[in-house]
Amino acid sequence: MARGSGRDGFRLDAAKHIYSSYHGSDYKEKNHQFWREFRSEMEKVNSDVILVGEVWDTAPVVAPYLDRGLHSAFNFDLSEAILSSVLANRDTGLVNALERNRNYYNESSDDYFDSTFITNHDMNRVMSEVRGDLNRAKMAASLLLTLPGNPFIYYGEEIGMKGEKPDEDIRLPMRWYEDPTNTGQTTWREDRYHNEEDGITVESQLEDEESLLNHYKELIYARRASEVLIKGEIQSVPIRERGILLFERVTENEQKLVVHNLSNEMKKLHLDGDLEKYKEYYFYLGKIEEIEIKNKVLSIPPFTSVILKE
Repeated sequence: MARGSGRDGFRLDAAKHIYSSYHGSDYKEKNHQFWREFRSEMEKVNSDVILVGEVWDTAPVVAPYLDRGLHSAFNFDLSEAILSSVLANRDTGLVNALERNRNYYNESSDDYFDSTFITNHDMNRVMSEVRGDLNRAKMAASLLLTLPGNPFIYYGEEIGMKGEKPDEDIRLPMRWYEDPTNTGQTTWREDRYHNEEDGITVESQLEDEESLLNHYKELIYARRASEVLIKGEIQSVPIRERGILLFERVTENEQKLVVHNLSNEMKKLHLDGDLEKYKEYYFYLGKIEEIEIKNKVLSIPPFTSVILKE
């Protein structure tokens, strides 16, 4: 890897499997040390190199890999929490779990970044996991793109492509055009999940304001326009309302309150105490005529996300 080669770093597969128990009882530490040495050598070539590793395990196992080794590891715990929350239509402990995980990472490294995602090329696709429910697919996207970390989007996720194991069926070509004979459309094996009329193409969704693709685009725009949504830490909020998942994103200079209604019911959230300061909208995804802040109460419709600012 040389400067100017166009390579900024590597995505490193199966990073915890360099050594196994076959190599001795200290094989875990040998894995950690391997990546420290790997990073040291890479930084001799490019001091700004980025190493993102797949360590498919829980945060206590992942954290040591971030100690002068990998800059980042994919957050499989969060992937599971996002899917379980949208399927249950309520917070299944996502925020508290993420805070705990980030504490583990912070103890190991002062320069890591979290690599967040919903599903990847080894997992059933999101739209299949939520059984074709567009509202749930949108809520999963809303969670991913309002949480801290550097989000990864597996191709096709943003248009709701379906797919379940075996691997060949979760790695079908990206669907670009409504006409499958278009010369720009890649083809492979028979696609048993999609047809020409289902609207699961980039071309069709760009024309639909309510599409999943445009939902992703709006979220990405809002995120990129806000420093606190990019760099801010997550902070839990001492309010419990079934169906609501909320948290603060904070930096030294800015705070925003993120509220997701994962349920199919209108919810009313009392913004008491420290939350009284959130009086204005920064961003929303839903019908604005049904969203209301009045007398310190936020009314939020089903499957809607609202970000409030001071």
